[in-house]
Amino acid sequence: MEDKIAGWTGGGWRFLQPRAGMALWHVAGGYRIRHDGSNWIAGIETAVALEIAGDQVVGGRQPAIPDPAGGTIIDSEARTALAAALAAMRTHGLIAP
Repeated sequence: MEDKIAGWTGGGWRFLQPRAGMALWHVAGGYRIRHDGSNWIAGIETAVALEIAGDQVVGGRQPAIPDPAGGTIIDSEARTALAAALAAMRTHGLIAP
């Protein structure tokens, strides 16, 4: 049955109309497929943060880090850029504080 979710039960096949929030696992692809109320979204996850073993490893996107510009002492600019990159990675939980 087109556009339905099929499942086998003791009473035979059952067919359901997908609804927003329903999710299925794509065994061959190894990813989740969820219905948004209109379409199936495959392999894209939406979340506020990602935690592994209780530790946040990814959070919301932070503002861009500006490229170093100007100046005559490259080492000072490099240190500033690296410090900004490290601070962003800490904020995202990608590295420990």
